[in-house]
Amino acid sequence: MSSRRHLVVSLAPAALALTALVVLESVPGDETIGGAPAAAAWLTLSLLISMAAASLHRPLGGSTLGLGTAALPLALLVAGPVGAAWLAAAGYALGGIGRRALRQLSPTAPDERRGLVRLAEGAGRAALATLGAAWLWSLAGRWGDAARQTGAAVPAERIGWAGGLDWASATGGAAGYLLVFALLIVIATRIRRPHQRLYPFHLAAPLLLDLAGWTFGALVAAAGSHEVAAGSEPAVAAALLGGFALLTLEAARLGLLQVAFERRAVDLERVSQASRRMAASGFGLAGVAVQIRAECLRVIEADYFQLELELDGGDNARDTKSWWIGPDGAIHGGAPMPGPSPPPLPGIHRRRSWKVIERELEIDGRRLARIRLWCDPRRIEPGQVEILDQLVPQLGAWVHRALLDREAREDPLTGVPVRRLLERALADSFARCRETGGTLSVLMCDLDHFKKINDTFGHGTGDRALKAVAQALETHRREGDTLARYGGEEFAVLLDRTGGGEALEVAERLREAVEALVLEERGRSIELRISLGVAAFPELWAAAPGELLALADEALYEAKRRGRNRALLNLGQGRFRTVQGKVVEREGGGEGSVEPPRIFA
Repeated sequence: MSSRRHLVVSLAPAALALTALVVLESVPGDETIGGAPAAAAWLTLSLLISMAAASLHRPLGGSTLGLGTAALPLALLVAGPVGAAWLAAAGYALGGIGRRALRQLSPTAPDERRGLVRLAEGAGRAALATLGAAWLWSLAGRWGDAARQTGAAVPAERIGWAGGLDWASATGGAAGYLLVFALLIVIATRIRRPHQRLYPFHLAAPLLLDLAGWTFGALVAAAGSHEVAAGSEPAVAAALLGGFALLTLEAARLGLLQVAFERRAVDLERVSQASRRMAASGFGLAGVAVQIRAECLRVIEADYFQLELELDGGDNARDTKSWWIGPDGAIHGGAPMPGPSPPPLPGIHRRRSWKVIERELEIDGRRLARIRLWCDPRRIEPGQVEILDQLVPQLGAWVHRALLDREAREDPLTGVPVRRLLERALADSFARCRETGGTLSVLMCDLDHFKKINDTFGHGTGDRALKAVAQALETHRREGDTLARYGGEEFAVLLDRTGGGEALEVAERLREAVEALVLEERGRSIELRISLGVAAFPELWAAAPGELLALADEALYEAKRRGRNRALLNLGQGRFRTVQGKVVEREGGGEGSVEPPRIFA
């Protein structure tokens, strides 16, 4: 319904103007309405070209004739109201086509994308405004004659349509043109956007340019009126208008170039700012897609975004991971399914398929990732795609840094953080506990009978077992806990703000998760089991973070000695607590592996 209303509003001025011109053409003999002296074909053509060329320069915006109105006073003199209205409509249409042609020669896109419908609307407005100008022109001229001398002969300088040109008629014509054009714009705006507030300055600014053009055109017509009176062709006026049109055409070209240069500078600054933001950002594969999408949306409009990363999966294999983000901004795994075409837009638009922009992100000739953007072709501009292409090398370098950061932070086989990250986090938490109080626990986990798996099934199967265990620990750890591969088949978990009893429960839950795994190899099922040791601070005294890890490792080896596939909490002095709450002692009794504190020397 809205699209139909917009179409009616756009075509109504053209239909009304066409009807008025047909009716006026059929009115015989009245020179104030439909009649006009015959004008030379070259003069009519020169007026049309001058009007179209002068309307190209519209620095104040709007959809009027702009400086093209400079040709209207002379057009009214030599062609009459109907002829001038046809010239105004054709001049507006040719001017619109010329603006599009100029825009296509510059890096910027046309400011009007709805084609012939809007051109027809503007041409209809120009024709109706010209008829309004002709009516007030004639009326004001006759009032001026009556005021000066009733029944006096018309001076020779004013021979032409409706008695020629004087300042009363020129002023009336300008008022008629501006009033009709303003009224048509207000009516169209009210119908299209009834709740939008009208700003008088925004409405009047483009019409001020038309007024300036009309004033200049009246002066030019006055300069040529003597030739009209003498019966010769107004060559002087036509030459002046032609020169003015050429100057306006050059001004339009220079204006478009200036806009293009300014946008180019802004685009280059965008790329520079994107590079600085990427250099300052931290990395993590979970956020890479979000960050790259944000940078892409700064330069081009896209409804859907997808990032495919090629990761090292071990054994020289490549693992591809994909994320996509839709209009709601939520991130998902996999590939998007946006449908065959973009959603409809307000106004009159032809439904078209998505424009899918795909770019490879490379570094030194090695492909790292691929981005895809689903864009509405009605809303993107050619310059935006060019800026995106300039941004692609920066995005490739960004992904490369993210992957290097991942390699430095994550174990390449299991994908969990490396040992140094856990030790750094443990040191920070240990210092906080000593300064402000609180609790802290660590778990040491070891895959049981790992050597037997390697010897029986090979190292490939052993790697699969390690990855399966790491995935189970990562999936079932609590949010906020830090898991890391500590070395070989050993993993460590940092549980901040957690006491020993709660940490032992977490250890048991992780043990059960691994016990539930089933690894198939050569038709045989391989049972995976882990043993865990737990130590907590300040329940156990430790002078440094490394001593707390040693206490957890001591509990781990006691769990292995007692039969594996179990978790023990180190209570100190060779005593350990099981998940069932039973306290057991290490063989050989009470001396622990960590020296107790020396309170007195």
